[in-house]
Amino acid sequence: MPIARRSLLRTIGAGTLAAPAILRTVNAQGLRKIKFTLSWMPEGTYAFVYVAKALGAWKRFGLDVDIARGYGSLPAAQAVAQGLFDFSTGNSSAVVQLVAKGLPLCSLCLMDYNSAMGLVFPDEQPIRTPKDLEGKRIGQSMSSADAAFFAPFAAKNGVDINKITIVNLDPRVRTQALMNGEVDAITGFASTLVGAIGPSGRRVRYMLYGNYGVFLYGNSGLLTQQSRLRDDPELCQSMATGILEGLKYCLTNPDEAKQLFLGSVPELKMAASADEAARLSMAVQRYNVLSVPDAKINGLGWADLARLHEMAELVMRYQGDAGATVPDLSGVFSNQFVGGVRLSAAEWDASLAKTADVAKLLGG
Repeated sequence: MPIARRSLLRTIGAGTLAAPAILRTVNAQGLRKIKFTLSWMPEGTYAFVYVAKALGAWKRFGLDVDIARGYGSLPAAQAVAQGLFDFSTGNSSAVVQLVAKGLPLCSLCLMDYNSAMGLVFPDEQPIRTPKDLEGKRIGQSMSSADAAFFAPFAAKNGVDINKITIVNLDPRVRTQALMNGEVDAITGFASTLVGAIGPSGRRVRYMLYGNYGVFLYGNSGLLTQQSRLRDDPELCQSMATGILEGLKYCLTNPDEAKQLFLGSVPELKMAASADEAARLSMAVQRYNVLSVPDAKINGLGWADLARLHEMAELVMRYQGDAGATVPDLSGVFSNQFVGGVRLSAAEWDASLAKTADVAKLLGG
């Protein structure tokens, strides 16, 4: 048995082995094909998906999961609602927006307890408080889910947004524009920005909205149609268990998980900075899980429905259509399939220690 698979069996632990026997039985008639799309490109943020597949966490349930890249949380979730894919990842704020529009979506487990969205700027910039952003040029990709939340961040911290020059940038050139001095700061998700900037060695600072009074959950690890949750709970349980096992392996075995991820997406290795970019973006994803104790207490994937409602109010105020109301989330974010995959106290502390450098960088 390869080392990685032995490590997986140790990682899964008794919680998963206690799952119903029906979930541990591989379909003798062959593997069931499942279409899964990420919400963005294959980067370390989504390593847990590739790790789940590489370690056979779904295969033992009789599932053959095909993973496709995505083009944004909204398009990925819409594709699931239309039946083009069976499951996807997706930002929690996007789920709220689409459910408010009537799309029958649901989230089976939460991956990130911190959206890690905010600003990044070179260390030499005289920016130490939000108020220091006044008079600066800030680059934003207006199509990104984070763009809408710069305004509430500014309002919450007494920043006059009219004194800031907003520069609309294509996400493909946003980081380079910052490095070239074309803008003073850019906004985005740290899970992407840290991996893109870190390997360059450039000293930068981060200012995350969550550290300044604007809290938002991050990615849901598993979106699907509400009808699938109702009609095929066994499949939903299998998918949720497998993806959470992948997440646990990334938390407890980050070096091995990184190699499995890079081995699953060989085109990433073409870049000289691939290894360091993957390490950093995976560390941010760990930070997003570990930054609050919810998963430690309740198991990986658990979501606080009260906090989700608070988030939904913020999302609808700044991203919803005019006159739209906050949707009922009681059947949208489910904890039905979580709680069986957990980290021990020692595993949690060890993972925190391995994430300390990125937590310090992000102000956590």
